[in-house]
Amino acid sequence: DKAMNMLHTGEADIIAHKLTITENRKEKVAFTNPHYSVKQVLVQQKPENWRYMEQDQIENYLIRNLNDLHGEPVHVRKSSSHYTRLKHLSDEIDSNINIIEENGEVNTEALIKRVALGKIKYTVADNDIASVNKSYYPILDIKTEISKPQQIAWAVRKN
Repeated sequence: DKAMNMLHTGEADIIAHKLTITENRKEKVAFTNPHYSVKQVLVQQKPENWRYMEQDQIENYLIRNLNDLHGEPVHVRKSSSHYTRLKHLSDEIDSNINIIEENGEVNTEALIKRVALGKIKYTVADNDIASVNKSYYPILDIKTEISKPQQIAWAVRKN
């Protein structure tokens, strides 16, 4: 949010940070050519004793069907593309996902860490960020995709 404000007030000329190109953001900023694509994934914790379980037991514990998110608390930043995707997903599957809005100061890595430590059940992250964090926290599962590929780019003022 701060970067967008700096861009619009002229304090900055470019947001050189990975931003998902969304229709909402296109109304506010212009984007560079896309750098690459990512998918958004559900970040969840495997069962505590997952190392001693059969793979099918672990799979049965985890959310794989997005309809199973009905009523489940998923923590994301309100200003993020993850929030927008969850809102759309909730409409698509005609379900009520319990989206917990975190303030703009909380970053994705902090939310992933909270899942790894068992402080929250779920968050959403881009698969590249989730994959890096999974290497630090092997208890995490990041296989459940919640989006199609989305383009990542930098942003500049429309003028």
